[in-house]
Amino acid sequence: MTVNHDDLQRSLGRVEGNQGAMEARMDRFEALVSGGFEKVEKTLEAIDKRLAAIEARESERKGAWRAIVVISTTVSAVVAALVKYLLN
Repeated sequence: MTVNHDDLQRSLGRVEGNQGAMEARMDRFEALVSGGFEKVEKTLEAIDKRLAAIEARESERKGAWRAIVVISTTVSAVVAALVKYLLN
C-alpha cells in the first residue's frame, strides 16, 4: 500500500484537529484552575479576617483578666492588712 498526498493531508488534518481539541481542553482546564485558585484566595482572606477578629478579642480578654487579677490581689492585700490590724 502506497501513501499518497490525500492520505498525508487526511492524517495531517486529524493531527491538527486533535491539537485544536487539546488546546481547547487545556484552555478550559486553565480557566478551571484559575477560578479554583481565586476561590481559595477569597476563602483564605475571609479566614484571615475572622482569625484577626478572634485574636483581637482574645487580647481584650487577656487584658481584662490581668485587670481582674490586679484588682483582686489589691483587695486581698487590703483585707489581709485590715484583718491583721484589727486582730492586733
